[in-house]
Parts: sequence; structure tokens; C-alpha cells
Amino acid sequence: MNKQENNDKIRKLSYREQARDKIQIWYGSADNYIHALKEIMANATDEIINNFDSGTIYVELHDDNKTITVRDTGRGIRIDGNTDGTPNYELLYLIPFAGTKYNNENGLVEGNYTGSNGSGQTIANYTSTYFEVSSFYNGKRHNIKFENGGELTRDLIVEKSNEQSGTEVTFKLDSEVYTETEYTDEQVRDIIEKYAVSSSKITIEYKCKDIVETIHYDSVIDRFDELMNNTLTSSSHHGKNIAYVEDSGEKTEIEIVFATATETIQEAYLNLTYLSEGGTINSGILNGFKLYLNKYCRDNKLFPKNINSFSDDDIKESLSFVAVVLSNKVEFQNQTKFSTAKKLYFDIAKKRMQQALEIMEIEDTTGFKKIIDHLLLVQKDNTNNQKQKENLKKKLKEKVDNMVNKIDKFVDCRVHGEEAELYLAEGDSAHGSVVLARDGRFQASMPMGGKFLNVEKVNNIDAITSNDVVMNVIKVLGCGVDLGKKYKDVTEFDIKKLRYGKIICASDEDPDGAQIQCLVITMFNKLMPQIIHEGKLYIARTPLFEIKLKNDEMIYAHTDEERDSLIKEHGKNIVNIARVKGLGELEAEVMAETAMNPETRHLIQVTIDDVKKAQQSIDDWMGSDVTNRKEFISTNLNKYIQDALS
Repeated sequence: MNKQENNDKIRKLSYREQARDKIQIWYGSADNYIHALKEIMANATDEIINNFDSGTIYVELHDDNKTITVRDTGRGIRIDGNTDGTPNYELLYLIPFAGTKYNNENGLVEGNYTGSNGSGQTIANYTSTYFEVSSFYNGKRHNIKFENGGELTRDLIVEKSNEQSGTEVTFKLDSEVYTETEYTDEQVRDIIEKYAVSSSKITIEYKCKDIVETIHYDSVIDRFDELMNNTLTSSSHHGKNIAYVEDSGEKTEIEIVFATATETIQEAYLNLTYLSEGGTINSGILNGFKLYLNKYCRDNKLFPKNINSFSDDDIKESLSFVAVVLSNKVEFQNQTKFSTAKKLYFDIAKKRMQQALEIMEIEDTTGFKKIIDHLLLVQKDNTNNQKQKENLKKKLKEKVDNMVNKIDKFVDCRVHGEEAELYLAEGDSAHGSVVLARDGRFQASMPMGGKFLNVEKVNNIDAITSNDVVMNVIKVLGCGVDLGKKYKDVTEFDIKKLRYGKIICASDEDPDGAQIQCLVITMFNKLMPQIIHEGKLYIARTPLFEIKLKNDEMIYAHTDEERDSLIKEHGKNIVNIARVKGLGELEAEVMAETAMNPETRHLIQVTIDDVKKAQQSIDDWMGSDVTNRKEFISTNLNKYIQDALS
């Protein structure tokens, strides 16, 4: 018996391959192209905050919106010379996990650094088509340039310079690595604002399209005031910077500004880096806030009957804060630096928030009371919302099995899935025509009798769940709805559970029918947008005119223009021209041929590629100005059907 040889070879990826082929390990995904700028900014801010009393960082987004320059006024990075025979520029920009921050006995330099791995700029270099570094120190400019993902295009240049010390990096990302490489003005401004927040030492001058803007915060309070924009329901409280020192020598400083607000914003920074996903700093602050105020309200008997605590949602929907944490032993979740999981930060943030509330209770009794009042109101609203959620859960729990017996006049088909079609008929008469003309094997029909709710104008979930037409549609489809984060715990949309491959709105070709179409589109756009995005919603085009020829043949026109064209074409062969008054008057054969037979029918697929344009169309149709709405509908029916839905 021959043994099968194992010919699998072990291959080590080069540093370049590690960066380009495994970008998701370093930056989270190929979509996270903005992280390259964050890494460059992090090095610039690290240099200033750890070595100087103050400094300026210059950022320019060039005209191509792809090339960015970042220059600091720090000491300048020593890119000349070598270490143990390896050129310093190679260690800094071509080798991961190498840099100046690995120089103490524990492998890390002491300081409040953002970057400690020595990999961020290396990965940026390997994933850029252009990467140039100029470092100014000792009266000289030291320049090195890479192209095509880390390829050294020339040797290090050293020349005299009168410019002040610092480091300048210019880069342009490679579209072969990232899904997008073009930065917007808003993206760049947002990034640099967040790097300016956590230290008054830093001033950033940002240039875009020849416009220069200076960004600087004297304190965290400035940032908080800027963000809140008159949404506060209590006075803000500044939990001033306090340092916590562990026996191990680890030092952590934390500063918090907070208040309750109608629209909450929660920003946490760790060593100059904004934590977009929060982590233990955010959760520690929220937990400390909740524990302290729960105890206060229990002790003072402020909770309503049968309630003894604020929920996590009550807290999250009430508390706004900006928190800055500085650590000499920084620990992020991973290289993307979206969050931190370090438990020490949770404990310190929790403790600091409780201390701040204790001080506020004594020194600012009015502000403290406003916080309590706000929380109790939010709790009341959330309790009512929870009742709504339970009601919604109960209504959506009803299974679609045997739905034909549970929904009045609903007529189901024998098969379900991608082949099946559900016709949403305007009313009972249209429903009757659809039922007579349908293929019972794969075509179902449901009348939209009663008042069809304009869900775009409704924010109260009870109004949606109490509308029989909307709820019946939801039940029949079987895929659930998407009502957003607020109702995520009770609603779930799964397009795989959709019982029909096509949902077809069948309504009269008149203003009332157009309004029904608009209501249906609006409902799907708000409650089940994926159905539209995947091209499963259609409008059935039924004829406006029946034209009878001398040979008893019937031909149909969907518009006045089409009618006039057919008159010219058939002339004396036309016996009669009749306007179709409604779907209910169509004979089954006509209904089948024009709206139901896949071989002969005319369907318009509903698409929303441009959401803003689609929303404007919906606003025009369903606006609060009745006179203008009726005029719009009357004059734009055919245009809406032919253009807005395609």
C-alpha cells in the first residue's frame, strides 16, 4: 500500500504581502481606507504631546482628494543612520513591529502614545502607490520616497535646510488594496478634529482647496459644548483630570464632561485616539452613572410603582459625555483602535463618574435634580415603548400558516418562494379581477381595502401595528420588518423568509390608484427597504384604453400618447375605443393578458437608487398641502409611473 505523500509547502508571506493581502488584519477591512490617515496623524500627535509643551500639525488634502500631507513640528524622526546594520528608514517604514517606542526594559517606552506597535505607518507605506517622508533635524532635510507599495525609488537624500524641526509624510493609497481611496473634505476634517480634542497642546491647520482652517480646543469642555448644540436638559459637569496610579507603575488619567440631553453624544478618547466603538471606557462611564443614580432614586423613593432601577437603555438615551483617558501603558482592542477592552479603564471610568456625581449632588443641586428629572421622564417613555414592543411582538408572532383563513378575502397560491407572486389589489373589485385572472399555482391576491397608512408620517409604532392593512401585508409576506435599533429586540427582517419572489401592486391608473402606489412604496421603503433594493417590488401597468378592431381583436393603450399612436396605426380598422374605468371592470382574460400573464403583462420594477430623489417623490405625493398634492397627482400620474419608478 503506497502512502500518499504530503506535498503541501509552507510559505512565508513577505512583509508587503502581509500588508496588502491581509489588510483586514491590520485595518479591519479593505473598506477602512481612512485608517491610514489616522495612523499618520497618530504619530504626529504622539510626537507633540509627549515631547513638547505645544505644537502645530499641518494637514493638506490635495486637489485629487487622494493625496494627503501631514507635517508636525516635533523633533523629526531619525531616518538616517542604521541600527545593528539595518538602515533606520527600513526599520521605520518597511518592517512591522519596529520603532522608537520599544526602548525600555519591558519593551515599551513610557508615555501617552497612541501607537505602540510600530506597524501603522509601515502598513500605510505597503498599501500606497506613493509614500514620501521628509524629516527635519540638525539643520538638514532627510528625504526618502517609496512607490508601488513600499518600493524604494531612490536612496535617502540628506540636504541642508532652514526649516524648523518636524516630520512630513505624503501618501496616496493604492486602489488595488482598498475599495475606496478618495477622501472627502468632511472625512478629513472629522478625523483631525478628533485628534485635536484630547490635548490643548495641539493645534491643527487644515488646508483643502486653498482654504486653511485652524482647529484647536482649549479644553474638553469646548468640544462638549460644540457637540451638544442646545440639546442639554441639565447643566454640564466637568469631572476634572484625575490620575490613578497602580502598584505596577501604570498611570491612567481621566477627564469627563457630561450632562443629560435630548440627543445623546458619547465620545471617548484613549491617548489622543477617538474610540468609535467605545469599549470599556464608555461602558464604565455608563455603568457608574447608572449605579449611582439607581441608588439615589431608591433611597429617595423616586421610582414609580414596581420599578426599582433605570435600564441600560434609559441611561444610554439620556447621558452625553466626552471623556479623555491618557495611559502610559495603552491597550486598544486591536490595530484598528476602534475600541478598548482593558478592564482597568472600565474600573477607573466607573469610579470617576461616581465621584463626579457625588460632587455634583453637593455642589450643583439644581443641575443634579435636572438629571434625575430627565431620567425619570425617559424611563416613563421607555416603559410605554416596552408595552408597544410587547404588543408588536404579539402581533408579529402570528404564523403565516393557514393565513388564508385568518385574513379576510386573502387568496393564497399553492407554491411559495422565488416563483410565487403576491398581488396587492387596490380594493375588493380589483381583487376580484385578480383572483379570476390569476394562475392559482403561483399567484396570490390580497385586497388593500380600508385606509392604507402613510407610514412615512408616523413615528408611533402603535399607529403602524393598529393598521390592519399594513399588518396583514407584513404577516402575509412572512419576512418580518426592520424598525431600526429601537425595536431591534422585537423585530427582525429576514428576506430568506419572504414567501413571494415578486410583490405586485395592482391599482387603477388614476390619481387615487397612483396614491395607493405611493403608499405601498413608502411602506416598503420604511419597513422593508431590502425588498425594494433587491428588486422584488413591482407596479402592474393596466390599460387606460381598450381598442376593438374589426376582426374582434382587442388592443390596449396605457397612455394617451400610446392611444393616439394606435389610432394612427390601425385607422379605419378600429371599431370602438373605450376608457377603462377601473381594474374591477376588466374581464379576467384582459386582466390576465395585461397584468398577470408573465409572457404578456407589463410590470414596472420599483427601484430606489437615489434615496433623496425617491424621498422627494414621496413628499410630493404625500405632502400636507392637500391642494398642491391633488394638483401634483393629477398632472404627474403618468410621469411618476413611467419615470420615478424606473
